[in-house]
Amino acid sequence: APAKARKARDRRIDVFRGIALAMIFINHVPGTVYETLTSRNFGFSDAAEAFVFISGVSAALAYAAIMAGPKLWPGVARIWARAWTLYLVHLLVTVWVIGISAATFRWGGDTTLMLRDNVQYLFKDLSGVLTGLPLMTHQVGYVNILPMYAVLLLACPVLILAGRSHPRGRRRRERRGAGKGPDRARV
Repeated sequence: APAKARKARDRRIDVFRGIALAMIFINHVPGTVYETLTSRNFGFSDAAEAFVFISGVSAALAYAAIMAGPKLWPGVARIWARAWTLYLVHLLVTVWVIGISAATFRWGGDTTLMLRDNVQYLFKDLSGVLTGLPLMTHQVGYVNILPMYAVLLLACPVLILAGRSHPRGRRRRERRGAGKGPDRARV
């Protein structure tokens, strides 16, 4: 049987996700001329919420078709494998942040990074930090978006199935011919 053609990635989503990430970065660097142009000044939320929303839409587009197949677990396994990858990247980034903070202290003599953004708890409660980092109950500053996204991805299969079982979703599938064809998994 010929291999199924992969659906082309929608680059528009990547553009908006990139804009949201740029705004998040600008909002975390106070005093720049650009911070007056970010979304936090024009609405009731900031770019972090936009990033989470866009990531949810991306997850639905990427994984809903897999979850629509006859076997549920291959789709769940793929989603959870992505969550595991994000978890490992989070741990790596956290170690790098702690390492950079320690390096600025050791070779630069500056204690600023060691005494802020939850890095200081390494000195106050080492065992709590070392158990909290892998359990995601302790996070250093500015490194908390990946674990949140990983946890949301763990919930993604349930959310996709709930969306598919919603009456409006069932009616759409019935109009399309009871799930036949390439559009059967749209969420």
